[in-house]
Amino acid sequence: FSVSSAIPNMGKSTITFHLGQAISGTGRKVLMIDADLRRPTLHQLCNILNDKGVSNYISGDIAIEDAIYNVPVDPNLFLLSSGPVPPDPIKILTAQRMQDLLKFAQENFDVVIFDTPPILGFADSLVVATYSQGVLLTATLGEIKFSQMQMALDELSVAKVPML
Repeated sequence: FSVSSAIPNMGKSTITFHLGQAISGTGRKVLMIDADLRRPTLHQLCNILNDKGVSNYISGDIAIEDAIYNVPVDPNLFLLSSGPVPPDPIKILTAQRMQDLLKFAQENFDVVIFDTPPILGFADSLVVATYSQGVLLTATLGEIKFSQMQMALDELSVAKVPML
């Protein structure tokens, strides 16, 4: 599944990390993929460098196995960071190699969680949502306007993306 928000700074990366940690604690093998190729932060929460990741793999610079890190907090928790910020994130996210990445993830992990950019203003989240079974939309009460949340829900509905 994907984790997103309507606007920035709504805690989506923090929630992704803690959900990944909680699920891996049950014995499931979890891969968190930082698909926020614009402002990646998941690697910071995992205390891992962002020198290689999704953008390197899609560009053909490295093998997928070389881009995945085991997160030190749990032997069942893994991270595929975003890698260096590319000039055109949508081009990376829509590349054929993303399909290969998804196939690899489904074959080698029990749960895959995508951390994505905010929905409003970028198409990235909707693109990534097509690779997942649904979107978990996060929000910080008191910091988001109802209209912003409604616009994000409308975009997900129009795109026929299941909401979790």
